[in-house]
Amino acid sequence: MAGWVAKHGEQLIVPDVYTDPRFAKRIDDMTKLRTHSMICVPLRAKHRTLGVIQLINCVLDNFGDRELFFLQAICDYAAIAIENARSVERIQELTITDDCTGLYNARHLYKTLESEVYRSARFGHEFSVIFIDLDHFKNVNDTHGHLIGSKLLAEIGYFIKSHLRLIDYAFRYGGDEFVILLPQTSKDAAMVVPIPMTPRARMRSSARPTR
Repeated sequence: MAGWVAKHGEQLIVPDVYTDPRFAKRIDDMTKLRTHSMICVPLRAKHRTLGVIQLINCVLDNFGDRELFFLQAICDYAAIAIENARSVERIQELTITDDCTGLYNARHLYKTLESEVYRSARFGHEFSVIFIDLDHFKNVNDTHGHLIGSKLLAEIGYFIKSHLRLIDYAFRYGGDEFVILLPQTSKDAAMVVPIPMTPRARMRSSARPTR
C-alpha cells in the first residue's frame, strides 16, 4: 500500500486491510501479527512525493479521520523539513563545485588538502597530488570561442572524474588547470593512475607524494 501511495501521491485509509487487494498479506505472515487498519500519507513538497509515512493498527479499533488529520499534519511538517534540508545541501554543494566542469573548486581544494595533510601526519598514510595543465587552451578560446572552450573543460572534467576511485578528489584549480588528490596513494601508484587523454587536448601531469 505504501508503494501505491508513493506512486499516486494520494493518502489512503483502509479500515480493514484484508478487504483491500493492495495489502501485502505476507507481511503479517512473516511478523505473526494481525493488521486490521492502516493509514498511508505521502510526504509531498513542490508537487513531488518525497516518501510515505504508514501507520498500522494491530488492535480491533480501526483508524479514522482523527488519526488521519494528525498524520497529515505530521507529514506536512516532515516534508517541509526534508525539502529545506535538501535545499541547504544543494546550496552547500554549489559553494564547493565549479560550475563549468562539475568538479570541486579551488576553495574546496585547500580545505580538502588541509584535512588530508592532517590525516597523513596522524596515521602515516601517503597521499599524492597530480597537477594537470591543458596545453594551448587559450588558442581554443581565441579560435573557437569561449562556449567551445567551456564545453571542452566540461568534457575534460567528466573524463577525469570518471577515471578516479570513489575516495579520490578532482578539482578545477584555475582556468585550464586541474588538481587530483589521491588519498593513501604512493608516488609509484600515482604515476600509473589512468588519466584520460582526448584528441583535442594533451594534458601534462606531475605527481608528488606527501607523507
